[in-house]
Amino acid sequence: MDEHEGYTAIRYFQEVQQFVIVSNVTYHFVVQKNICLAWVKDEHVNTVLGITKSCCGGRTMGVYRLADETAIRRWSGISER
Repeated sequence: MDEHEGYTAIRYFQEVQQFVIVSNVTYHFVVQKNICLAWVKDEHVNTVLGITKSCCGGRTMGVYRLADETAIRRWSGISER
């Protein structure tokens, strides 16, 4: 059984550790290999992806994205590239 079954890898857009709380569950986005990533329960994915931050001129932008396979492998130490 895969240890991440029922979880989805989500990446934060900056290389800064983050904490996100969804329904009393705290997700710690950890920076490894210049990638900030956390494994989020599938039922919380849409909530995390919907988090926005204000940017230049008052624009808002989503700051969390689904992590691709390359990012997951690098972050996990499976691959250097």
